[in-house]
Amino acid sequence: MKKSISAFILGMMLMSASQSSHALFGNAGIGDSWWQSSSAYQNNIDANRRYYRELQEKRGGSSSKKTSKATSSKTTSTKTTTQSKKTSNAYRYSHSASVTKQVNDEMIQALRTQVQRNGAMTPQIEQEITRLKDVDLIGQVRGALRSDGYDTSSMATAMAYYLVVNYGVATQQNLATLKAHTFVKQLEASMGEDSSLANMSNADKQRMADMLYWGGSLMMAKYLEAQRTGNRTQMGVITREASYTLSQMGLSTSQLKNGANGLELR
Repeated sequence: MKKSISAFILGMMLMSASQSSHALFGNAGIGDSWWQSSSAYQNNIDANRRYYRELQEKRGGSSSKKTSKATSSKTTSTKTTTQSKKTSNAYRYSHSASVTKQVNDEMIQALRTQVQRNGAMTPQIEQEITRLKDVDLIGQVRGALRSDGYDTSSMATAMAYYLVVNYGVATQQNLATLKAHTFVKQLEASMGEDSSLANMSNADKQRMADMLYWGGSLMMAKYLEAQRTGNRTQMGVITREASYTLSQMGLSTSQLKNGANGLELR
């Protein structure tokens, strides 16, 4: 398992370091699915809020349960503290709005250039690309993930998001149902042992994370577009593209399984 995680991390670091923004877009177009994605993030946040509110109400019974929960939390906290001494948190970064703005500008320009190269630019598409500047894509993704209990200051969360979207597309699943809390922890444990991350600047870590959020969101948009139009040929192209993306990271869909807390590596 560690070998697979390490290969994935190495692949993502190489992509971030050596590829231009254009590489993330492939033969992408743009359509209504960008706004479907935006709506999906908000729906995800709303659903998570309802779920955790209902869960909290169910747990708000007897004081004995609360005492047990407090004791359990204390024990968990002690274990976590002990584990943190063994593993560094080099995968963490502090979010900067200026870095995100720079990445957004680069990605939007890359998308515009790619559409022009494909000869698919129209006034409507140009208008939609321009609208992306006001969408705050990364902010929406981070908000949806945060509402579901993910640490959005962790590079592992961004990597897991990118991977899980591609996994979901490759296996043609409902992306809204996929979780990856365990996988994030697996990534963090492996990344904590990676000395190269400790040498990365905060801005470089965030840049890598933001590019992963963009890459995953673009794949999601293309997948939703193929579903919306019922284009089987395009769906086949997209699923193969997602499988190829995983293979470049040294992973395959067979290496992932559903555990108690979502997807995890075997």
